[in-house]
Amino acid sequence: MAKLRMQVEGMTCDHCEKTVEGALLSAGAKDAEADFRRSEATFEFEGDTSLIASAVRHAGYSPGKVEMLAAEPVILSGRSGGDYDLVAIGAGSAAFAAAIRATNLGARVALVERNTVGGTCVNVGCIPSKNLLAASETYHHAGHHPFAAISSSQSGVDMGTLIDMKAGIVSMLRKEKYLDLAEHYGFEIIKGTALFTSPETIDVDGREIRAGHFLISTGSAPWVPPIEGLAESGYLTSTTAMELKELPESMVVIGGNYIGLEMGQVFANLGTKVTIVEALDRIAPLEEPEISAWMTRILAEQGIEVVTGAKVTRVEGGERKAVIAEASAQEHRFEADEVLVATGRRPVLEGLDLNKAGIESDERGSLVLDDELRTTNARVFAAGDVTGAPQFVYVAAAQGTVAADNA
Repeated sequence: MAKLRMQVEGMTCDHCEKTVEGALLSAGAKDAEADFRRSEATFEFEGDTSLIASAVRHAGYSPGKVEMLAAEPVILSGRSGGDYDLVAIGAGSAAFAAAIRATNLGARVALVERNTVGGTCVNVGCIPSKNLLAASETYHHAGHHPFAAISSSQSGVDMGTLIDMKAGIVSMLRKEKYLDLAEHYGFEIIKGTALFTSPETIDVDGREIRAGHFLISTGSAPWVPPIEGLAESGYLTSTTAMELKELPESMVVIGGNYIGLEMGQVFANLGTKVTIVEALDRIAPLEEPEISAWMTRILAEQGIEVVTGAKVTRVEGGERKAVIAEASAQEHRFEADEVLVATGRRPVLEGLDLNKAGIESDERGSLVLDDELRTTNARVFAAGDVTGAPQFVYVAAAQGTVAADNA
């Protein structure tokens, strides 16, 4: 009986997988296994595959291309007899996507993580920020809804409890979407700090690991510009701001792109007086000007002060911090309890000893990659935020899969 793979669009959860698998089995397939993350299903079947497609369509999903799989697992090329066929440095979405793909191809895979498994999105990015944004919006509406017949009030924010709630959701999703998947697919997660010691080996806290291929998937981190007095005065990033246990009365956000705008709105909704300072002539500068104009108007209606065309020159400490910026040839002073720096994110490459592996960077410090995400070392690939690609979890996952296919 032939082993087949079908593209299936429309699956979004575990329940969808079970529904598709049931449809395949009802049409005569055997060993059906659906994967909503990859939008595909694999199964054994002999006969007219239009019957299979009809069953999937009747179940409410969109069947696509059907292809025959190799009878035996395909092992990654270049297997060298090392400890693993593929080792990913980092354990976020790019690394997991690569690990799942490589494991399905029969490879021995390990992920090395020095911090928390799951990467940016689930730990310090879209999951916790959207959770806090939804909570803050609920609180804001309690005191600002338009319905005269309904009485509601804002009785204060217990910031510590709110942050603990967020942490619980992050922990749950980290387990469900990452740790449980590693156990399910059978690849190893090694805790420790990795650095290259040769073109085909890394050191992880004193342990030498040899692999046929490596994947650099170390992600990105908040970038803080060299502003006079900023380090001495103290500042928040999007990561540390989401750990505050006390709500500040006021905050200046340096940076008016999506991270700064989102964080500013979270705290403003909770009652903090927020000022957003952007160096360019409009917030969300990568969007269309009309979008920037509407966002400025909405934020102003919510009580957020937006200052554009203002270059921050220094920060002063004290009981209240002060952000000093130049705009229209004049100096402006913005005082607040906290300063949040949201001026972008940069790839994390420090400490990897890339030169020992023959991995080159360009004049900006970015990895030199070919069209297959391969570095200047043919054994080493890169995927996710570290490549400089758009910083979205699904882009990282797609790149991880591509890197595993190309290894």
